[in-house]
Amino acid sequence: MLDIRQGARSTGTGLTPSTGRRTQSERKAASRQAILDAALDAFNQNGYHATTMADIADAAGVSKGLLHYHFQNKETLMLAVEEQISRRIFETITDTASQLQPSLKNAIWALDELWQGVGEASHLVPVVVELAARSLTNADTRERFGAISDMQVQMLVEGIERVLGPLQEQTDI
Repeated sequence: MLDIRQGARSTGTGLTPSTGRRTQSERKAASRQAILDAALDAFNQNGYHATTMADIADAAGVSKGLLHYHFQNKETLMLAVEEQISRRIFETITDTASQLQPSLKNAIWALDELWQGVGEASHLVPVVVELAARSLTNADTRERFGAISDMQVQMLVEGIERVLGPLQEQTDI
């Protein structure tokens, strides 16, 4: 089963060797990740509309000011959550698939894993549909949503190329 939360891939202590303290950059990344994880949990539990930015800040253990430093509004936060989910699904699959020999069987396995990962995030489909609808009237949302869609297509193409390898020229897929 795929784990789409950041913590599933964390390694290391996050501390600088010389001082035993995290750098400002590391603290910034950690607070941003805590917000993304809290938002994902809140959207899962309460849905997009019932979740407030204050709920997310409380769950992440950060101030509302820090939350708004990282994310202008709930919409930009949801777009970031969607982007992270997409990246985690594809990274998990491609990390595993890169260790396999190229074959049609392994390509089918990777597609099954991708579909399973998408299924695990299916509770967010109403939010994604809402963001797609908003992108019709909001230029900023359209740009971000389009960039995420383009990224998803690119990762899918790269994943297929990795899993099929030289077989892609021999198959009619």
